[in-house]
Amino acid sequence: MYFQSTLLFPRDLGPDVDLDEFFHRQRGWFFGANVLNRSIDLVDTWLKGSEHFQSLGPEYPVSVAVNIIWSLIAIFVPSRIFQWVFALGSLLWLLSWVFRQFNTLG
Repeated sequence: MYFQSTLLFPRDLGPDVDLDEFFHRQRGWFFGANVLNRSIDLVDTWLKGSEHFQSLGPEYPVSVAVNIIWSLIAIFVPSRIFQWVFALGSLLWLLSWVFRQFNTLG
């Protein structure tokens, strides 16, 4: 995840840097790193044993697969709308999962 975050900003953040343009030039690397990150997470979870893997429910492998598929699409589709929908959808799903998993607000 740290590596992914380094792909979001150029080394030189001068006043004339267009971060939106920079991201779109780097999006292949960013979403490729996301595919790798999610794949490693899936393998790591599986290596912890079937009981641990099953404790996360069927939603876990489905969400990982969906995230990987959308990331692969985002590598090749330069649509800013698609990327905003992907980012907001991922955030909303993650918040939903946290509240459902822990069933608490505080």
